[in-house]
Amino acid sequence: MKCKVFVALAIISLFSTQFIGCGTIAPMRHSVEDKAQVARTGPDSAPQKNLTNMAECLRCMDRLFLENGIKDLVVLTEDLHDNTKKMNVGARDMLTSAVSDMTRRSRAVRLITFGGDVSNLVNWLNASGSNSRVYTFKPDFDIRGSISQMDDNIIQKRKNAGASIGDYFDFDWSKDVNASVIALDMSIISTQTMELLPGVTSRNSILVMKEGDAVGGALTGSIQKQSFGINFDFSFSGNEGSAQAVRTLIELASIELFGKLTRVPYWNCLGIDPNHPVIKEEIGDWYYSLNRERKLIPYIQNQFRIRDVYSGPVDGSLNPEFVSIVPKARLALGLKEGSEIDEDLFAGLINLKTKSLGFPREPVAHLTTSQLATKRSRKSKKRTTVEQSESREPAKSSQAHPQRVQIIGKPEKPGSDISLTVKSKENTFLYCYLNEPTHDSWLRIYPNRFAPDPWLGKDTPLQIPGNMKFQIKAGNRSQKERVYCFNTLIDVTSALPDSARGGDFEPLERYTLEKLRADFAAASAGAVAESSHQIVKQ
Repeated sequence: MKCKVFVALAIISLFSTQFIGCGTIAPMRHSVEDKAQVARTGPDSAPQKNLTNMAECLRCMDRLFLENGIKDLVVLTEDLHDNTKKMNVGARDMLTSAVSDMTRRSRAVRLITFGGDVSNLVNWLNASGSNSRVYTFKPDFDIRGSISQMDDNIIQKRKNAGASIGDYFDFDWSKDVNASVIALDMSIISTQTMELLPGVTSRNSILVMKEGDAVGGALTGSIQKQSFGINFDFSFSGNEGSAQAVRTLIELASIELFGKLTRVPYWNCLGIDPNHPVIKEEIGDWYYSLNRERKLIPYIQNQFRIRDVYSGPVDGSLNPEFVSIVPKARLALGLKEGSEIDEDLFAGLINLKTKSLGFPREPVAHLTTSQLATKRSRKSKKRTTVEQSESREPAKSSQAHPQRVQIIGKPEKPGSDISLTVKSKENTFLYCYLNEPTHDSWLRIYPNRFAPDPWLGKDTPLQIPGNMKFQIKAGNRSQKERVYCFNTLIDVTSALPDSARGGDFEPLERYTLEKLRADFAAASAGAVAESSHQIVKQ
């Protein structure tokens, strides 16, 4: 009997070995190889651009920078560390992407990403001797900050229910919801003194939700004394993504920081009502700080200029043109009559949605019927007189044209500093470019980050570089550098295409003198003058 049992076991073992070894493993191996080949091609779903609900806000900031003439801000950024030790994200790379999206057209912010992660680039530049322009300009500001807070499961809520019928049927259902808080603190400091810029900070937090559902049950019984059982369990869980929440916070912080730094109405891009108490308080802080720093008048002058109602200098002087515009501005903004430069005027200019609105020289809406009829009659008579005069005289261009400026420079030795003097016989707006024909490069040298206002006063010589903190080196004798200056009767900065503005001291991409001339002619409606100066070598 024992022998038969052993023989049976041996036969079963041999059959099993043959079945598993020959009949199962080989097909399984082929199946795994086929699936591995499919997996090599990557996921079925296509990659998507990583966008948050701040994407349109960033583009809005780009437009704000253009409208307000913000340009040539050089900013360094520190590593944004995770001080909670719970988030492993590339925070500085997220900031870099946000600033890039925020300056696509305006080129307002030039972000320097110097740090430990560019060591290969730094070593290569030092070894190749090609770092002449990398360290030429010191950034004016530095961004610092960190992920400062991470509170897990600050709120938890759980619901569950169950039912059973005797020993035959059981059913369970549960739902879990919990919330965590992530906070980011960022600020901007001055590179001159390493002082924190008061008010130029961002501290925001975001709520990250996690939830899950589960349902399960069991059914037991017997059929003809044969017991059976069926069990089932389904669950689903999801969360809003901590890393994506950090990206949203960083994009929000970049809008806040640069909006506060440049004092543009960033809250419009965030959809916040200008009459919100927090916004009104911030506008009041800006007014107080600008007034204390003696920068209020230049700020108002710039606001008037970008609205095409002021063509004077942005220098803080109470010149007659500026003084005459203030009462008209107050009237156009619906403020009480007067010439005060108060917080109401400041807030009205900041929150003015349109940049093309000109302040009326005479408020026609307030004229009586007889006054309006008299005004129209005078215009009609004047038009008739002009037409009769033109019919008797040859046609002449009525468009004013600026006079050319004078560029003066002495011969320089190769490698020495170049110094130029620009003079004008009338008030004008000046834009100067340095051309180096060997590489056919065009660099904007004026206006620049050190002298952002292109206005040049009558009989007021401008020294380039002068007191501006940059240098222009003369090339060797075979290089024929030339400086070209364009001057106009109005500020055409915002009317120039993005490619012509570029960044100061940076080569314009694929530019020629003809293209530069065409851009200035289009921006000024043909009212532009051109001057040039050849750099002479000793």
